[in-house]
Amino acid sequence: MTAKVLLQFSKRGEMRFVSNLDLQRVFEQALRRASIPLRFSEGYHPRPRMSLGPALPLGIESECERFTIRLEQPLARDELVERLNTNLPEGLEVRGATSDWVVSGEDLALETYEIRLQGEADVFERAVRRLGERPLNLVRETPKGKQLEVALHRDLERVSNDGKRLIVTFRSGPGHSRIRDVLAAIEHPLDATPPPRVRKLAVQPVPSEPDEVLSAEASRVPEKST
Repeated sequence: MTAKVLLQFSKRGEMRFVSNLDLQRVFEQALRRASIPLRFSEGYHPRPRMSLGPALPLGIESECERFTIRLEQPLARDELVERLNTNLPEGLEVRGATSDWVVSGEDLALETYEIRLQGEADVFERAVRRLGERPLNLVRETPKGKQLEVALHRDLERVSNDGKRLIVTFRSGPGHSRIRDVLAAIEHPLDATPPPRVRKLAVQPVPSEPDEVLSAEASRVPEKST
């Protein structure tokens, strides 16, 4: 009997510079070394039945990446996680198996990121003020070369600042904001010198009551005074 397993993993340190394609190869090698009974596709060039979630921009760490695998036979979740972690390189760690909702690139979701900035003493205050502007529209070029205007102020749900980091939660999905939009808005893109240190903390489906899944420590994005 075949089984579908959903695994959550973290991506830290130097692994944040590994692309999704290379990451797929790393996991495929680890699964083989761990002797996980993978199910393969049919045809002349069978491939393991596995798929990663939406790709992160290079340079971003994450605590909540997910991927699915299909097994030829059931395997205890704890054993699967232990065997995989033994064969993964430093910076990758499978944190558990779950049957919860998994984000696809077509889903509307709430994503939460931690952003650490370097610069002047008021760098975080200026970033919070910028994210509180109304309207806050950005233009992004799509993979097909078209210009897409994103209303970041409509997607932002929470922004908090403790003087050492920003915690930002926003709606993502087709036609909505991405972490690159947030970084562009505060003028700290990933290719800045020095670059910001960004870590994805959580991703969840958009609920009927967003406050149920957001951190209690976060505060509502301030409205721009008129």
